Amino acid sequence: MDVLLRRIPFARHGLSSSLFAPGSRNMSSSTPSSVGRMASRRLYRILQRQCLDLRKTLPQHPSGETMFLLQPPLNPLQSGSHRILSVKTASSEGTTDDGVRNLLVLFRDWNEDGGEEDALDWFQLLLVEPQVGSSSTTSTTSLYSEFTDEPTIWTTVSSVQKAIRYAFRHAKLSAANEAQERQLLNKYAIRGLKTLMEQSEMWRLSSVSYEKDIRVVATSKHVGNSHMGSRRLRGSPGLKNRFHYRIRIENLSDQITVQLLGRYWHITDINDEAASTDDDEEMDPMVVDAPNSGAVGQLPVLRPGDAFEYMSGCELVNPRGEMKGFFFFAPVPENTPSSTLNTAVEAFGSPDRFQVTVNPFPLEAAVAHHDQAAANQRGNQF
Repeated sequence: MDVLLRRIPFARHGLSSSLFAPGSRNMSSSTPSSVGRMASRRLYRILQRQCLDLRKTLPQHPSGETMFLLQPPLNPLQSGSHRILSVKTASSEGTTDDGVRNLLVLFRDWNEDGGEEDALDWFQLLLVEPQVGSSSTTSTTSLYSEFTDEPTIWTTVSSVQKAIRYAFRHAKLSAANEAQERQLLNKYAIRGLKTLMEQSEMWRLSSVSYEKDIRVVATSKHVGNSHMGSRRLRGSPGLKNRFHYRIRIENLSDQITVQLLGRYWHITDINDEAASTDDDEEMDPMVVDAPNSGAVGQLPVLRPGDAFEYMSGCELVNPRGEMKGFFFFAPVPENTPSSTLNTAVEAFGSPDRFQVTVNPFPLEAAVAHHDQAAANQRGNQF
């Protein structure tokens, strides 16, 4: 447990990881149970603070709290993959606990998929008794909802905070095995903190677009470098920055079925050094103009409530850039099958074709983010 705790950067929360060490003066008790209880209280506070940090990365909604997509990190091994999902929402209003349970189920499933063999044990430590503020009872089977097969959920920060509160306040901790069971609770609290930090970073590198009942979520990740070969700029290190991006297209209409026909991308390679030295050597933007080739070879049909998600990638000379563009669609009959590239698609000739804007989203290597943060800090000193 101590090793796991030391891996989390507590300094950003104004806390020292030494506070969790059994020998700390703040943990004078020698019993494992008391050490675990102290760690639980502090982990709870850190998780709630991380929720506030996550809220700061989200766009502000004038009419209420912003919904965000709780999604797993981008996996470079899934580049080129695609899937059809259902648009799901988990929120907790008033005394309703369905949203809380669904968030906990999702978290359990993510950890099981990640190889955590005791994720189910942790989940079963949660009370299956009447909820706070509710007169209803909950059965074990009701904790397993329709969300268990969905890897992503739209939710709010308040709902996540409520799920954290539920997990800490309703865990079954028997007197005989409190130390061991609390250690498991604290372990998954740390996993939860890692998840929240990942969500904050993903949303910093994301954009959300909504137009004509189509919502597009675009998220990027820097995944390494590759050799440039003979094409390189003056003074460049001879390496390209490789980025993967995940695109999620949702049909939020309650009546219209649409087919994705193609895409247009405008990718900018930003040379910060040229901007600071008045160097006129800049990279031309990369353009992908493919209005009739779908995405990753797929031309999916999206019925109301469907989402199409795929992963692809690009390369930049510089560690920072930007992507924006359009997707092209046409309304189709509900029974239209999805298509693949190089097959006949009747919707190509539709007079009702339309396009949906994809708002700009950043392509940014960690070094670029750190350099920008340092520059901002220097600027704030004057």
